[in-house]
Amino acid sequence: MTLSPATAGLATATFLASAVECVEAFTIVLAMGLTRSWRAAVLGTIAALAVLAAVTGVAGLALARCISESLLQLVIGTLLLIF
Repeated sequence: MTLSPATAGLATATFLASAVECVEAFTIVLAMGLTRSWRAAVLGTIAALAVLAAVTGVAGLALARCISESLLQLVIGTLLLIF
C-alpha cells in the first residue's frame, strides 16, 4: 500500500496536533500534581480517561448505527470548512 503525499501530510499533521494536545494535558496534570497533590492529579486523569473512553464508545456506536455515512461526511465536511 502506497501513501500519497496528501495522505502522508494529513497523517503527519494529525500526529503533530495530537502530540501538542498530549503535552498540554501532561502540563495540566503536572501543575495539579505540584500544587495540590499527586493523588488528586492521578485520580482526575484516570477519571477523565474513563469518561473519554465511555463517551467515545457510545458516540461511535450511535454515529455508526443511526446516521448514514454520506450524511456524516456532509456534516463533518461542513464543520471543517467552517472552522
